[in-house]
Amino acid sequence: MRLHFIWHIFRKDVRRQWWMIVLTLLLLARLAHFDSWRSDATPGYEEGWLYILLPLAWSVLAALAVLDDPVVAESPFWMTVPCDWRSVLAAKVVFVITLIHFPYLIGCAVVMQARGFAPLEYPDALLEKQIVLLVVTLTSLAVATLVRNLTQFLMIAIALATVAGAPSLPLRLGETSAVHHVKEVVVFSVITLAALWIAFRQYGRHSVDAARAAGVISIAIAAIAWWFPTKPSTQIPANAISTPLKLQQSGSDEPHPGLTNYRPDGTVQLAIPLIVEGLKPGVSIDLRLLRPNLEATDGRSYGTTQAYSYFTPDEPTIWEMIQVRTYDFKAIGDSPVTVRGKAFENFYRQSRITWTTVDKSLVPTPFATCQTPIVGDNPDNQNVKVICESPRSLPNVQVWLLDPAKRRQWSGSLQQSVSLDYPTATWLSPVNRKQTYFAAIDEEHLDPRSFVWQIPRAILPSLKIAIASRSPEGGSAIDYNLPDIKLSQYQVIP
Repeated sequence: MRLHFIWHIFRKDVRRQWWMIVLTLLLLARLAHFDSWRSDATPGYEEGWLYILLPLAWSVLAALAVLDDPVVAESPFWMTVPCDWRSVLAAKVVFVITLIHFPYLIGCAVVMQARGFAPLEYPDALLEKQIVLLVVTLTSLAVATLVRNLTQFLMIAIALATVAGAPSLPLRLGETSAVHHVKEVVVFSVITLAALWIAFRQYGRHSVDAARAAGVISIAIAAIAWWFPTKPSTQIPANAISTPLKLQQSGSDEPHPGLTNYRPDGTVQLAIPLIVEGLKPGVSIDLRLLRPNLEATDGRSYGTTQAYSYFTPDEPTIWEMIQVRTYDFKAIGDSPVTVRGKAFENFYRQSRITWTTVDKSLVPTPFATCQTPIVGDNPDNQNVKVICESPRSLPNVQVWLLDPAKRRQWSGSLQQSVSLDYPTATWLSPVNRKQTYFAAIDEEHLDPRSFVWQIPRAILPSLKIAIASRSPEGGSAIDYNLPDIKLSQYQVIP
């Protein structure tokens, strides 16, 4: 390897591809401009397409640099001159690093600074973005060594880009974020190592058939690793409990908080306070309740029509909400019953809860910076928007909106973006964003069937907002019995 050969080839590539270099820099500058001013998890129309066009332009630029000194040919000219193949390959790598990776690094730093994050405080986030881009550029270099012209390269690049969209898909049923991340690492590692091997093999030995076979095999391995089925855990994670888990009645005489939910005609809604014993500090739990049975003292069994759980983030009580047919409720009367059911539990490691109010900006949390603006120009069509952003990956973020006066509650989780008629994936952005909306309407128009997303406009000034991250720890299923329950004591009066 000779430095003067590397410098000569690099200068030649820059001189011949200057127009494509300028185009990619302009696209990058435009994307950085949009990303710096965007305060929404979903990009706009033009920005959404730039996340597709810019990587494609970078891939074409890397391919043009390789095809300018083609590898797949009867006799590449650089093999007939005293120029070592290592010098040619090194020149192409320097070209990619200097004119693709370094400008992207500068663009990421500009966006982070514009969003209020000091780039030097997040070297891990910047490095992660460079590694993701490295998969694109290395794959482009490797594919370019296997084709004869740009048309062949574009056909393969489009096919690979379609397959590569899989890592951006949402989690599949039963798959945790940790498993999803491991699969991404495995897939990226297989593709990167295969691209490196192909590039060295092609430049060093000019073995087209072996390199193409390696490319096909690596794609097959990556696909198998990505779509390998995973089964959800059914065991209680040891790091979530300190003693054997118990789900029992809390013994509190405190009335139900008054949450209004849709209740079909002919049913009575019950709210039974429960408490979970045995959880370690910092661990929270979600319950998914199957419809329990009510067993009376005379041996009769009564079914229920619906069951779900409801809880407040800073209180230990979990309310089991049960709907019973009205005629069963009257038949049971004041006789005590035993509630028997099954609960599916999801365990979470919960961060410290951050409390704020509506229409606040730059709310610092342990994992991100959040905002709670009221959006919508029309007073009759306003929404409470909760958005969080961070240069690092955002965890599962849960939001609770609490009405202190009537003790009503709304909850939701932050989402990455919404599906529109244009691309919305923002994988090149150095800032990760998640958000959710709650509609603000008049109290008299409150729809009980959509209560979870609707908030009375009059209570917005007094609304309290709780934000916390929740990292999955595992899940399990348990059977529980609640003896001596008097249904009339837990009836929810509309």
